[in-house]
Amino acid sequence: MTSSLVLCISSVAWLSSLFASSGRPATGPAQSSQPAGGAGAAAVYQLGSGLRAKVQGPDLVITDGSGASIAHNSGLIRLADARATCPSDGFERIVAKGDYFTIEQQTCGGWFFTTEYITFHYLKASRKIVLHKYGRVSTDRRAPNQAIPAEVYTATQLGEHSFGQTTKALLDAVGH
Repeated sequence: MTSSLVLCISSVAWLSSLFASSGRPATGPAQSSQPAGGAGAAAVYQLGSGLRAKVQGPDLVITDGSGASIAHNSGLIRLADARATCPSDGFERIVAKGDYFTIEQQTCGGWFFTTEYITFHYLKASRKIVLHKYGRVSTDRRAPNQAIPAEVYTATQLGEHSFGQTTKALLDAVGH
């Protein structure tokens, strides 16, 4: 069990270093207030440029400094899966640095746990939020010591997608 934990941690550290190596780190200290009150409670995260992100259930709303909504997405956040065959955590947190923020969440398919890193870039001049980078690290529950290469896709490979256009279905199709 210890070796599988080390493999998982080293895979996550390696993927995090790939995101940071772009010169525009997508990881850093989380700026968050943890949800209170259990399931359904909202989590609020401070992003760069005075933006805030509020996650409640499948909804993710980005607001500006005045509290006005500038972006909304109901098709991106993964919820914890209550099925016994897929004990994934779903949404975990948002990590922000500068005008970039990364959604970290977990899902599974078959025997695989997959941790996703979905990075967006806030373009101040146009007040738009666009998909910047997407990465995933998988672990086979049957063989947790097996090294599975991390997948990382840049905006060039993904094409241009606004925050509202980026969905779980879009990301699930990447690389397949």
